[in-house]
Amino acid sequence: QLLAGTAEDHAAERITAGAAALGMMQDPGWVDKFMSNIFEQDYDSAREVLRRAIACGASPGMAQQYAKVLEDFLERRDGSGRPAEGLARLGGLVVRDMGHDRGRGLEVDSLRAWGDILYNERPLALLQSPANRRCVQACCACLAPVGSLASQLQHMGLEAPSGAEALLVQSETEGRPRSGAVPCPGDGCGEVFCSAACRDWALA
Repeated sequence: QLLAGTAEDHAAERITAGAAALGMMQDPGWVDKFMSNIFEQDYDSAREVLRRAIACGASPGMAQQYAKVLEDFLERRDGSGRPAEGLARLGGLVVRDMGHDRGRGLEVDSLRAWGDILYNERPLALLQSPANRRCVQACCACLAPVGSLASQLQHMGLEAPSGAEALLVQSETEGRPRSGAVPCPGDGCGEVFCSAACRDWALA
């Protein structure tokens, strides 16, 4: 999974994200400040003005409009001449020729909130280590833990306490309870999956 923004962007947005709760009012002159920074080619300051305006309640439509203004000026500054439509799309990303002999790169297709998932795909290959396999019963297709606390303890050869069957394992990536392990239909296979979707994908 890819997340929008750099570490510095994330830190800045964490600071401004609680602006409304802290009583920070919208600056009525933020548009003028933004455009002034743009014309002075101070694009970092323009970005900060826009980020603060969004945190203080600027509408998504207006934020998109001025984000596009900033993007256009940055492209002119770079002189890249990249086509706006890009070469291809991958979820929320656009593949573009980055120019200046830098090859191709990925850019977000629009203004995104901190923590947005931009693109998600299954890995080309994955493998559960033997040591981990002895301790964790995991989905053969995505390696997410499966079943319940009881089934995980039984997998390790331990006795499960009363009520352990009701404690379902949660996926870190999806954040929702998993159902019981879905067995592989192959005779004597022994592999399990977290869902019918993972099973069908692995056996397709």
